[in-house]
Amino acid sequence: MKKIKKIICLTLMIMAFSITVSGSTTEIAGVEENGLIFQPMYSYINSVSTYLDISSGGTAAGTASVSTRNADSIRLTMQFQRYTNGSWQTIVNYGQTTQGNSAYMYRTEPVSKGFEYRVRLIVEVFSGGRLVETTTEISNYVLY
Repeated sequence: MKKIKKIICLTLMIMAFSITVSGSTTEIAGVEENGLIFQPMYSYINSVSTYLDISSGGTAAGTASVSTRNADSIRLTMQFQRYTNGSWQTIVNYGQTTQGNSAYMYRTEPVSKGFEYRVRLIVEVFSGGRLVETTTEISNYVLY
């Protein structure tokens, strides 16, 4: 019960602070020039956040929240990944398509001790029946 309350509180905090693109690491790197970093701007995506928590019993819980504007639908692909032999390996993919301008996804997956884990979230935004924007976000890293 305590774990559920923690997840609910975390979800509410994520939603409350989702005005700008989240603080999670993005795989779309900015370009550095003369000491300035240029980051991509989005036409449809307002915010993206993703978070990973692993319980003491070995259940990984991935959470994702996306807010857009002028979208018909949002497709989310949540990949649970484990760091093995020097690279990130996808354990399992979960997909979901949501109609409208916001999407939320929560999935769990059993994990093994002795590894580092993360969630890789792929966001695809559709408007007018076509893909108009995409991004990839990486959650926090958790050593279990």
